[in-house]
Amino acid sequence: MSKNRQFELDDSVWKHKIKKLAAKAKVDEKEFIKQQGGIYLRDIAKFTPPYAKFPSGKGSKVGTDDDLRAGIGSIRKDLSTNFRVRDQSYIEHIYDVTGKTQNVRQVLRNKQAKSYLVDIDFLNIGNYAEAMRFHRSRQSRITGRASHRRKGGKDTRIGRWKDRNVMWVNRSIYGRLHDELISEVGNAKAAIATASIMVDKKRRRDSPKWVKRHLGIGGNGKMQQIRGNWNAVFKASAPGLHYVARFDILNRIKRARLRAMEKRLNFLMKQNVRKQGLK
Repeated sequence: MSKNRQFELDDSVWKHKIKKLAAKAKVDEKEFIKQQGGIYLRDIAKFTPPYAKFPSGKGSKVGTDDDLRAGIGSIRKDLSTNFRVRDQSYIEHIYDVTGKTQNVRQVLRNKQAKSYLVDIDFLNIGNYAEAMRFHRSRQSRITGRASHRRKGGKDTRIGRWKDRNVMWVNRSIYGRLHDELISEVGNAKAAIATASIMVDKKRRRDSPKWVKRHLGIGGNGKMQQIRGNWNAVFKASAPGLHYVARFDILNRIKRARLRAMEKRLNFLMKQNVRKQGLK
């Protein structure tokens, strides 16, 4: 899991400019920050993987069906990086002949007495838990994605890297891994969405079903008064959250939300003036 990252709807622009506008517009500062804080967190969830294409920031939903399909595609790609599917009978045969479950590199003979090279990094004899631990150990703690490690260096005798970190598993285990990992798609978005709902309950409507199934895990949020200013504060932890901190994405989201708040407050201020019969 990635390290907790705490984001606050709080900076010098907010403290001086927005607070002053809120007073002029005669709006409830806490209520306004609650609404805008929830929207801000929703926008962060939009930019949290998975997504099929880089988010535009438009719309209210934190994810689409295309985003879900992109997440499923990433899981399948990671599985293909870490595993090879073989018949259980063949896996057991290799183990019976070699007596090894790791670094199996040996010349064997088939029924026709023809020699062939067996070249296996890890051999799973039918243990699902072992296969899942293997996959988890190859997931980045930051991104949650599988990495293709090549520790052993290149071996010219076999024309490839010695250590590819690939495990042979049977089809049943591969299927269980596939279903379990796909069921986790959306947990990073849900960590942020959970915080947005804790700040403003109305934001629950922003999450599609595949994100809602993970709500309540990995995130929390609250309204907090800091040095006299109301703030929407949250913490969230899940693989993939680091993306919003890359390439200035988080600051871009914050600046866009501050501009939107300023525009909204100016509108409310003008509305109040019209209600009072002033020009």
